[in-house]
Amino acid sequence: MGRASTLSLHERGQIKVLSTTGYTVKRIADDVKRSRKAIMNFLRHQEEYGTKKSIGLPD
Repeated sequence: MGRASTLSLHERGQIKVLSTTGYTVKRIADDVKRSRKAIMNFLRHQEEYGTKKSIGLPD
């Protein structure tokens, strides 16, 4: 099973706005169509989100 793509800049912006307006994580996940876990990871680590280099098999 593969890993989903990272959140786009648009999705990140949506999550920030919805979170600051008081939406629950479940409601944000439903609106953005991403998992609650993805939303929580982003909200906990906004500054570092998407900066970690993925390590995989060499090409």
